[in-house]
Amino acid sequence: MPISYNDGGTWRELIDVYYNDGGTWRTLDAVYYNDEGTWRKVHDSGAGSMVLLDNQNISATQNTAQSDPISAYHLFNDGHAEEEFNTAVGGPSTSTFNLPSNWWTTNPQASVGDDYEVQVTVSATNGIGTLSGDATGAWIPLTTDRSWTLTVTNPGASVTGERTLLVEIRDSATMTLQDSCLVNLSSEVL
Repeated sequence: MPISYNDGGTWRELIDVYYNDGGTWRTLDAVYYNDEGTWRKVHDSGAGSMVLLDNQNISATQNTAQSDPISAYHLFNDGHAEEEFNTAVGGPSTSTFNLPSNWWTTNPQASVGDDYEVQVTVSATNGIGTLSGDATGAWIPLTTDRSWTLTVTNPGASVTGERTLLVEIRDSATMTLQDSCLVNLSSEVL
C-alpha cells in the first residue's frame, strides 16, 4: 500500500521522501512503521515493487434452507487481491470484492507475481468445513493466480467453520520474506 497524501482535495501518491542532512537534501531510501513489534516497510524509493499484506476477516453466512456458505481469499499474478463470500441476505448470492488495499504489491502489472512465492499455513481451525484450493504448508510460485476457499456443507442445522491462515510472500530469487498477514475465513449456517 503506497503512502498517499491529500493535496487540496486530490489524493496523490508519495514518490520520494527527503530529509535535510546539514543543509544537503538527501533521499530517504525507505520508510518503516512498527506493527505491534514487527517493522514493516511502507515506502521504498528504489524498489520496483514491494509486498504489503493486510490482515483480513472474510465471512459467509447462509440460513439452513440456503446453499453451502463459502469464504475465499485470492491472490492474483497481476498483483491484486480479492475476498469472496456468499450470503443469504435477500436470497443466495456470491460477492467478490477487491480487498481494502486492493493490491498485494505496490507495483501492480501483468506477471508481477512471477518474482514471488506464497506460503499459506493453517494456523487455527475451529468447527467444521473443508479448506480447498491451492497448497498449504509449502512455498508455491505466484506465477499463476492462487485461491483458498472454506466451504461448510449445509446440514440444515446451525454450524460454523473457521480457518485462520498465515499468508507469507517472499522474493523467489533471494528467498527473502517480504511480508505476512493473517486471513480469517469463516463460513456459517444459521
